Amino acid sequence: MIDYIIGRVTYLGNDFFYLENNGIGYKINTSTFTLSNLTKEDNNSYIYTNLIVREDGLFLYGFSSDDEVSMFKLLLNVSKIGPKVACGILSALRPHQIEKAIVTKDTTTLCQSPGVGKKTAERMILELKDKVEGMFEA
Repeated sequence: MIDYIIGRVTYLGNDFFYLENNGIGYKINTSTFTLSNLTKEDNNSYIYTNLIVREDGLFLYGFSSDDEVSMFKLLLNVSKIGPKVACGILSALRPHQIEKAIVTKDTTTLCQSPGVGKKTAERMILELKDKVEGMFEA
């Protein structure tokens, strides 16, 4: 598993960026929040990562905080939430906001995320309520 990469950001896309480390350029999919924290001038960006292995390839997801990658991994455990939807949720809400919405059973807040309807929000609450409380600080 690749837990983190320290390197130089060489390109910023809409939902990904390239990070160069020791002559290797990694395409890293991410949230808009992480993208907003990155600049091409920073030569030592510390990116927490999660590698997704699928039949059609290897996909690297990365985030600027440990809380964000931890919430990403939790969201992937919810049935019918894949990495793209999880990134969409993290683009709309911070980890502590997701935690608060789950603990308080606030489906309206969770539905603000792209790809999350009422049933998905209810499933998130049901499957994560015991796992998230107190995990993320504001």
